[in-house]
Amino acid sequence: MEEIIKHIHMDMLQAHCDPQSYMDDYMFLTERLENVFQKNKNVKLEVFLMLYCREGEITMELSNTYRHLQANDLLISLPNTLIRQLSASPDCKVKIFCFSNRFFRRITQTQKYTWKSICYIQEHPIKHFEETRKELFQLYLDLIERKINVSSDNFQKDILLHIASAFFEEMIAKTTHKSLEKENTGHQVLVKQPDFIFKQFMEALAADNGRHRTLGYYADLFCYSSKYLSRIVKQISGKMH
Repeated sequence: MEEIIKHIHMDMLQAHCDPQSYMDDYMFLTERLENVFQKNKNVKLEVFLMLYCREGEITMELSNTYRHLQANDLLISLPNTLIRQLSASPDCKVKIFCFSNRFFRRITQTQKYTWKSICYIQEHPIKHFEETRKELFQLYLDLIERKINVSSDNFQKDILLHIASAFFEEMIAKTTHKSLEKENTGHQVLVKQPDFIFKQFMEALAADNGRHRTLGYYADLFCYSSKYLSRIVKQISGKMH
């Protein structure tokens, strides 16, 4: 039987945005797992996901690897990630942030350690927060929620974008600090940006079974321009001959 996979993108999340959730062009915030992970359905992310387990436990298969979240664990998952068999304990409470491709592209074009961080996140997607880290996380949540709950004005969306950007980079920094420590001590992660992009492209191409034949589709999937992805593919494939 062919596996049924639900694609998680911003338009789909819009349809599941209940009164207790928040959504704009860049971010979706909810406290309900079912707003993102529908029962008994495997999902493929087309968003950048942060799943914070406040209480209880969550298990899942993340890109063919079993993962277990407990209280104060943060899962950071990249676009194009496949999540299967997610289940949660009855007492589970969560905070889920989904960031759009537009937001992800905005951050990755400016953040100094983006590509090293992405490679590290693929290998270490779960971060446990001790009490001090938990307090910092909660401060951001409180700030975001307070801004969401005030009366909307012409500046609310832009202010939330900047707060979310700061929150995003703070969480990436806390999650990948070991990788950055290696960078500072001379033990660099030997993954170059073009090689990483080409690897992403080839993995997606192999998994797609020929359903999409345009480079533009994969460029949109990974938040790059078609021209840029084409240049990378030609650059790396040329080295392989």
